[in-house]
Amino acid sequence: MKNYARIIREGGLPKVKSEVQALADETNRSALEKVKEFYIKGMQDKTYATLDEVKKNHEELLPQAREKFLNAGTIDYGVSKRYLDTLEKEIDVFFNDFAEEKYEGFLADHHRKGLIILIISVASLLAALVPSPFEPLTVALEVAGGSCFAAFTGIQTTRPKPIHRTQPEEDPEKSP
Repeated sequence: MKNYARIIREGGLPKVKSEVQALADETNRSALEKVKEFYIKGMQDKTYATLDEVKKNHEELLPQAREKFLNAGTIDYGVSKRYLDTLEKEIDVFFNDFAEEKYEGFLADHHRKGLIILIISVASLLAALVPSPFEPLTVALEVAGGSCFAAFTGIQTTRPKPIHRTQPEEDPEKSP
């Protein structure tokens, strides 16, 4: 719109088609940014216990994001379609990065828990070796150490499963 006013001040006649195109681009760009912010906030505001929960939230938010964009009052369907494709690609990139970040966090927590269980099991087994006048205590320490060690080895064989990254399919007709 600033260009339109500048051209008139300079005594020229604006090209209406280019101004309408600029307005369509601006309304679509603005809608894209607002919807992307909605999606990102929706993903980041939730606490996740598993990667399946991350994927499920993504699958719930994606249609909502599309709907918000399509109802945003944009101009020119052709331009809107191009921006919607761009929005979906940006959301896919964000989701893949976000899921990978969560996976790494889950994996780090998993290893931390495994290390704690290993330390407890070794300490319990070593404590059981110390002579004690209380036989039940020695037996309890042996059992606790063995149980913790079994739990540790079980944890080490069951790692969190990663979410398979999705690659947006390239469509030769879609180009922003």
